[in-house]
Amino acid sequence: MRVRRTRLALSQLDAIQDYIAEDNPVAAFEVTSRIFERVESDLPVYPQMGRVGEHVPGSRETDTGASDNTPQVRAFTL
Repeated sequence: MRVRRTRLALSQLDAIQDYIAEDNPVAAFEVTSRIFERVESDLPVYPQMGRVGEHVPGSRETDTGASDNTPQVRAFTL
């Protein structure tokens, strides 16, 4: 499976990174890197993971999880 990121998703990740970087540039890079890594590793293996999307019609959503301390929701379509 090929993961394709929308312009909106990339824009939102940039905004997240910019916000965190105001206090900690290193942490900002680490957080956005973890989000990219999780998407790349999880979606191809578990494309039906998550719940039916509430934020984006026709999508599925997952939380990044407490284990990586980034309380973000990932919305995706197949």
